[in-house]
Amino acid sequence: MTTSSASGSGVSRRTVLLGCLAGGASALATGASALEMSPVKVSKDSVHYVLTAQGDHRCGVCKLFVAPSSCIAVSGDIGRDCGCRIWLPKVA
Repeated sequence: MTTSSASGSGVSRRTVLLGCLAGGASALATGASALEMSPVKVSKDSVHYVLTAQGDHRCGVCKLFVAPSSCIAVSGDIGRDCGCRIWLPKVA
């Protein structure tokens, strides 16, 4: 059985699907989330960023926080005591 591509590029759907599966399995094996792997940052408004976090859900103890004042997923300066809806606990 031969596979052909509609575009004529010589790459089959099977090859593309297997590549996608391998990439997803790699992300799962390393424990990386889609947020951590994304090169695109979102706005503070889109994640409901607040200057005073509720409870222990502070940016300073979030898995996505990068000291001293940055975030893997959110653009702009990020305060340690601030918070948002995409907070993730750090895993020890």
